[in-house]
Amino acid sequence: MDIKNFCSRIGFPHEATEYLCDLIEKIGADTFNTAIETYVADETDDYKPLTKEIADANGISVYTADMLMLILAAQPLKDKYAQNGYSEELYYDTICDLTYKLTECKKLHGVWGTFVTDWFRWFYQLKRFTLGRLQYEMRISEFDYKDKVKKGDEVIYCHIPSSGPITPESVTDSLNRAYEFYGCDRELIVACSSWMLYPPHYDLFPENSNIRKFYDMFDVFSTKEMGTHDLWRFFYKENIEDITEEDIKTRLHRNFYDFVKAGNPMGSGLGVIVYNK
Repeated sequence: MDIKNFCSRIGFPHEATEYLCDLIEKIGADTFNTAIETYVADETDDYKPLTKEIADANGISVYTADMLMLILAAQPLKDKYAQNGYSEELYYDTICDLTYKLTECKKLHGVWGTFVTDWFRWFYQLKRFTLGRLQYEMRISEFDYKDKVKKGDEVIYCHIPSSGPITPESVTDSLNRAYEFYGCDRELIVACSSWMLYPPHYDLFPENSNIRKFYDMFDVFSTKEMGTHDLWRFFYKENIEDITEEDIKTRLHRNFYDFVKAGNPMGSGLGVIVYNK
């Protein structure tokens, strides 16, 4: 695999591409083979001591070592896509999530890497795919929803990557793609669990904003408080005390800052879309 071309194609910043490629050349791609095999093969944490050892031996963050592992695992994944009849377009659309998480890690922790390595596992096991604006996976339901879903049923979950605006048109396009991908013949039932679907957040979303329109597409039926768990998504800082006026750049920022500063907990909502193409 031409690693530089791969990183450029999925949108890595030039600085990150140069840094990570230099590290791979210095450390040696084969050094990661056991970690890659362990990571892709199962759901355990057995890969973590392996990437930590590599990180410590080379004086780099384990977040960086984990990203190097994922980059090197991308070529076998591309081969697996082809072997299973999936298109190259779908592969690149899906693996672009590396870029989103790379950027988040740089903003939050100051290093090129990823702090959510376990999140990627289902991408590498062909269980999660990007279809337009949203990502999808098939899971066993842990909830009942009207007469549509029962606990123990297979249900499609969607996720919202940090890849830009989430317009109603992009969501509809994504649902149409999912409708075809999963071979629906009547209706597509999609569940989503997100801070975007937490009812106390609704009034914090600017009127007529895309995020409010996204909420309105779902029937939200379950919620849970999560403290300030998702605060970093707005400010790339984990503590409200570390946020300054310079960090507050939009009305959404201001609304959430004031909400949390007043002692209100953030949270997550679980909702469902029943979609007929």
